[in-house]
Amino acid sequence: MSARDYMFLGVMAAVSFVCAFALGTGLNAATGIPMLGGLANGIVVGVLLTVGAKGVPKFGAPTVLWTVLSIFAIPTLTVGPPGLQKVAVGVVTGFIWDVVVLAFRWRTTGYVLGAGVGSVVATLGVFATSLLLGLPAADKLAKALVLVLPLNFVIGAISGYLGVLVFDRRVSRLKVMKDLLR
Repeated sequence: MSARDYMFLGVMAAVSFVCAFALGTGLNAATGIPMLGGLANGIVVGVLLTVGAKGVPKFGAPTVLWTVLSIFAIPTLTVGPPGLQKVAVGVVTGFIWDVVVLAFRWRTTGYVLGAGVGSVVATLGVFATSLLLGLPAADKLAKALVLVLPLNFVIGAISGYLGVLVFDRRVSRLKVMKDLLR
């Protein structure tokens, strides 16, 4: 990957974090339901991360996106409880997404399934870290995993598909994007 690629991925990860933090915090404050922000973020952030991954169609792009997003999220509730463990969750989630996209040779199916599987992996990562930290939320999430995991897969897959559409129909046609992809 080039410096240009890393710059683009960093910007997309930062925008994704800002949206995730604002949406998640806002919904949590308004409703008192932490997972609601995570589900809403599944669409918004999933679209943004897919656009970022499509913008740099190279192995490692989703890993960079998720890692940078997770680093920004360390002091917040975005991507789980505050702490450095988020970086591990981000690296693993991004890597799994990378492998799925690679397996489908950067076709739409790869981005859709990658986003769906990535969403499940991220949820399992948040659950595992909550469990390791002994947080009471882990017990509540454990009971809901049977419902939450398939729901997150569907939300992730929808966001991956929407991200592909946004990139292919809009973003890829922007002059700045054409210049970036050279």
